[in-house]
Amino acid sequence: MRLGISVLPGGLGDLELNYSYKPYTKLKVEYADDLGHWEPYRDFDLGGYGMETGSVPPPALVAGYFRAREVSGPPLSGRPDFYTSGPGLTLRANVLANDVAPPGTRVVLDSEPAVHADLFTWSGNGNFSLTAPITGPAQLKFTYHLERDDGTRSEIVTAIVSLTFTELTQLVLESGADGKGSYRVPCLYLPTVTPLGNRFVLRAFPVYQFRLANRASDTCMEPHWHADLPVFPLPSLFEIVLGVNPSSRVDPDHDACGFGRSKEIPTGIVTVPVAYWDAFRQSHPPPP
Repeated sequence: MRLGISVLPGGLGDLELNYSYKPYTKLKVEYADDLGHWEPYRDFDLGGYGMETGSVPPPALVAGYFRAREVSGPPLSGRPDFYTSGPGLTLRANVLANDVAPPGTRVVLDSEPAVHADLFTWSGNGNFSLTAPITGPAQLKFTYHLERDDGTRSEIVTAIVSLTFTELTQLVLESGADGKGSYRVPCLYLPTVTPLGNRFVLRAFPVYQFRLANRASDTCMEPHWHADLPVFPLPSLFEIVLGVNPSSRVDPDHDACGFGRSKEIPTGIVTVPVAYWDAFRQSHPPPP
């Protein structure tokens, strides 16, 4: 904190305060004729700029000394958070989006969601990512609070993520520049043999065909991708033109590690024209 005080020109007798400070704090200015007897002068609720100049009337008593103290800033207010995601999808968001928190506020995690550590990440600025298992509860919860450098804390806030399988199958229709619609399809990328059978390439498999879970016989505790039925990749343009059906894959380790651990299998979004997606869904309906 720095405070500079001077008399404004023109004989107005007003004081000019020049102060720099931590943003969003409260400034309490006091005055005294000697350093042993301080009297309150004026309080200022400061904004987010870090430096301001203000003109204020002087105290009735002509003071020889002034001092400024920072006191607690505005109250921190955390509001409950509600999200919707599909099981197997990765939700990325920031809990501060609907909270009242000045810059520099720390966001402290109090309780984690009931998932494996590989499926949840958290940072002190409120960013998080959460991948929900496809088998498990319909809601996941975690809690956090806001905290300033001076130790001021908010109440504990609850974030709820509701999971629905329709997020994987009933996708939002998007219109393209050409006027034709398409869907953004969540997919896993798995190595698959080419139609000629001479090499492997990564193919996009829609997530709704899989289960992200652990088998009771898993030797490692990380969640794995499994499938109870054969899974199919999205057809390539080459396959569509020639009418070739892409090769399916089956769970290579049904009782243990399946297609692999969640953190090892890349995921992504593939834009698929409406007609192709509708045909794929008809040929490969979601598992019961």
